[in-house]
Amino acid sequence: IRRLAVKDRDSDALATFDWEPERAGMTFRGFLSAQSIGRMLVAPPDASGVLRGEFAATLDLRNPIRSRATGRLEGSDVVLPGASGVPLLLDRIALEADGDHLSVRDTVLRFGGSPVTISGSIARVKDRFDVDADVDEDGARTTRAVDAAGESACILHNRAGFAAGTGCALHLLAAAED
Repeated sequence: IRRLAVKDRDSDALATFDWEPERAGMTFRGFLSAQSIGRMLVAPPDASGVLRGEFAATLDLRNPIRSRATGRLEGSDVVLPGASGVPLLLDRIALEADGDHLSVRDTVLRFGGSPVTISGSIARVKDRFDVDADVDEDGARTTRAVDAAGESACILHNRAGFAAGTGCALHLLAAAED
């Protein structure tokens, strides 16, 4: 999506989404209300919050250390339509990044109903990432399992042939760090 602009009585936001074989990116600037999202959908979700900030992220899928994020993004009670038909509910989200460091504070996401609480940071230190994060799903610190081609897989599972490697993105990063 080269440019997605939403401007009405409740929102004034501009977003971009880019997915290529070697790179993924997104930008967001402004404020987007759940009411505006609801007016664009046939079956509007039951949400009333706002997503606001100025944030940009680029993920280098071939060389993840070159990935970068800047800005701030905050919000609560916003439902985003999912590509697979399963919406992503942002109970709370708080991201802040300066290019070399990404902080996630008291963020609660729901994908398919179960809440996942995330907090921590990822910092680029020379040629590696320093990850200090807590991921909590219903009281158990774990990554969520989803159905991937008929098998149970981590929610961060990369498909076969994915440029950054097949398997869980966090486990691949941890193995690369060792």
